[in-house]
Amino acid sequence: MLPLRPCLRIVNLPSPSCPFVLLQISLLVRPSAHSSRQGITAINSSHVALNVSAPAVDGRANVAVTEVIARVLKVAKTDVRVVRGERGREKAVEVKVRDVEKVGKKGAEGGELILERVRTMLEGAVVGTRQKEGRGGT
Repeated sequence: MLPLRPCLRIVNLPSPSCPFVLLQISLLVRPSAHSSRQGITAINSSHVALNVSAPAVDGRANVAVTEVIARVLKVAKTDVRVVRGERGREKAVEVKVRDVEKVGKKGAEGGELILERVRTMLEGAVVGTRQKEGRGGT
């Protein structure tokens, strides 16, 4: 049996000709979800589960996917693109991470730190784990 592809992986590390890290996220998308459930719903070793309220018509769900991922990872929407699964629920998106100098490490060690940071950001955005804005809280 082949090992599962990890939900997060580095496609390339920074170089003089490419000053950012390019990482790939495997997604399982549920389009046309209720707007209160839009966002990341779960993360496991093989994919990130994501609900979007946009229907899977004329690429609207893909646009919503890139918007959600960009918001969660605090990158520009233009730095996120669907690279696999444009017409299916199983998708892969590539994300350009431009602030790699903040990591302070180079090479594979820096890549692992970036993956760890991105995974933490994704986990922190899972719907139901954060307080709703405008609701009571201390």
